[in-house]
Amino acid sequence: MKTSISVIVPCFNEEDSIKGVLEELDAALKKLDCESEVVVIDDGSSDKSREMTEATGVATKLIHHRSNRGYGASIKEGIKAAKHDYVLIMDADGQHPAENIAVLLEALEDYDMVVGARKQQGSHHWRMPGKAIVKMVSQVLVGMKIPDINCGFRLIRRTDALKYMHLCSDGFSFSTSITLAFLSDHMAVKFVPIDIRPRQGGKSHIRLRTWFSTIMLILRIIGTFNPLKIFIPPAVLAFVAGMILLVHNIIHSNISEMTILVLVTSVILFFFGLLADQMSLIRREIHKD
Repeated sequence: MKTSISVIVPCFNEEDSIKGVLEELDAALKKLDCESEVVVIDDGSSDKSREMTEATGVATKLIHHRSNRGYGASIKEGIKAAKHDYVLIMDADGQHPAENIAVLLEALEDYDMVVGARKQQGSHHWRMPGKAIVKMVSQVLVGMKIPDINCGFRLIRRTDALKYMHLCSDGFSFSTSITLAFLSDHMAVKFVPIDIRPRQGGKSHIRLRTWFSTIMLILRIIGTFNPLKIFIPPAVLAFVAGMILLVHNIIHSNISEMTILVLVTSVILFFFGLLADQMSLIRREIHKD
């Protein structure tokens, strides 16, 4: 069966790049043996992004937000409006060469989502610690290496995207959240190395507060699919610390209140983890297709 794709392009103040992105995208899609459409979501742009989009005539659908709702919210609306079996998400800043669409399509077989893993992941110095922390926490909680957790260039089956959409962020953490949702639920995800280009105009809207909200989002998603990974490690650490304190107390003095508190904390964390795990199983059973 021939693959059909809807390309979702969220756009916010990208007048310097959107025209070139859409023209390049149109040329790339014409070379592919598949049905396609282009859905552009103008997320309340205050520049000429909307006018530039309309001038190209490439967008099959142009959705306009009167105010800025967020990167993730735009993608969600684009996915809902899409009509084809697969949705391809790409940014409007010109970083993703449209020729890489063919690369993602080639890797589509036997996978639920194909992600373009950036070979070069340069960033501003003040953003690098935040990105490193997010990646480290994600890999520890998911239990596997993630080459690129937040690249905005990915191909997903539309029905799967709709299934996990309620768990995903309305902001810039959308890419991170849908990646973690798929991996946590043992969906097949393929990371394909791709080259990217520098941004063409515009500027990144990610701020320091974004990283804190992303960490909280990671914990929330892991808590939905595998809460034991959140509760068991601190429970084990508290138990080991409590036992060390207990041995020390027995040798040198009476058992202290601190020792009892640490041991009780380990037990509470353990049973909270079991309770959260049961609630997670029930919730997932209710929402299962």
